[in-house]
This record gives sequence, C-alpha cells and structure tokens, in this order.
Amino acid sequence: MVTLLRRFAAVVFGLGGLVFLLIGGVQLTDQTWESAAGTVHTCTVQTSRSGAQSRTRTEYTCEVTWDAGGTTRSHRLVLPRSLAVPGCPVDLRVKGDTAALATPIWRAAIPAVIGLAMIVMAVVLFRRARRKGSVRLSAAIG
Repeated sequence: MVTLLRRFAAVVFGLGGLVFLLIGGVQLTDQTWESAAGTVHTCTVQTSRSGAQSRTRTEYTCEVTWDAGGTTRSHRLVLPRSLAVPGCPVDLRVKGDTAALATPIWRAAIPAVIGLAMIVMAVVLFRRARRKGSVRLSAAIG
C-alpha cells in the first residue's frame, strides 16, 4: 500500500513539475523578446464573483501601444490596477503584434526552478517506491 502511495505521489509531483516547467519555459521565452516602452490607452474593467464566499475579482484589460521601427502597434493586455491608467507608461516585451509586461528574469525563472525541483522529487519518490517493492518481492521469492 505504501509503495502504491509513493508511486501515486511521484506521478502527481512529476505532472505538477511538468506544468511548472512549461509555465517557466514560456515566461523565459518572453525574456528573449524585444524591449519596448508602451503607453496605456483605453481600459475596460470587468468584475466577477466566484465561490461560495462571493469573492470578487477585478480585471483591468487595456489597449497598449508602442513604436516598432516607425510603426505604431497595439495589443490588449491585462494589467495591474496601478498601471491601468490611460497615459501611463509601461515596460513591455514585444514580438510582432504581441506584447507582454516586462518582468525581471529571476521572476520568470521561479516556476521553471520549482518545476525542476518537483520533477527531481518525483524521480526520487518513484525510485524509492520501486526499491521498496523489489525488496519485498525478493524476500517473498527467497
């Protein structure tokens, strides 16, 4: 029974680690995009309620523009409340017509590091479960 639980825990840690690694990989890929200075234009506010406790969530979606080689480009981004003010300057990472808020590389790398740690933990748990199972099997045979 313990062996089965360890294998289950290994699978859960492994899958969770893959998700974190994927998120971190996407965020680190954004770091390779060009830097640009953008300006917030129009914003829409959407408030939603969820859960039994009626927690409210407010999301600010704004039109952001930036200059790319003499061409003005724009993209809609979900911004924190402090940046969701028309005329507010924002630091961006851009690729073509796509933009993302610029984040420090250490903040982008955190999910990837957590993902790697979870995958290592999954391998350790799986090996321990396998080792414990093979010891019992050899004891039963011998």
